[in-house]
Amino acid sequence: MFRVLNRISEFEESDREQTRGLSLSQLRTNYLEEENATLQQRIESLTRQKQNLDRMVRECQAERHKEVSCAFFQHNT
Repeated sequence: MFRVLNRISEFEESDREQTRGLSLSQLRTNYLEEENATLQQRIESLTRQKQNLDRMVRECQAERHKEVSCAFFQHNT
């Protein structure tokens, strides 16, 4: 009888440890999912900023090219 009670106690303890392990794994998963979402938002924000900067550089280059072309034509006329 004592042996059966001891086995039941061991089984219950093992079950509690597995439950704790699962809970901890779920907490880690939730944390990592939140962190991933935050990082994804940051990546999207940085991508938009880079696209805007690239557009501004192209516009400045086009304006500079236009100014140089105008100056060249004015100088040659």
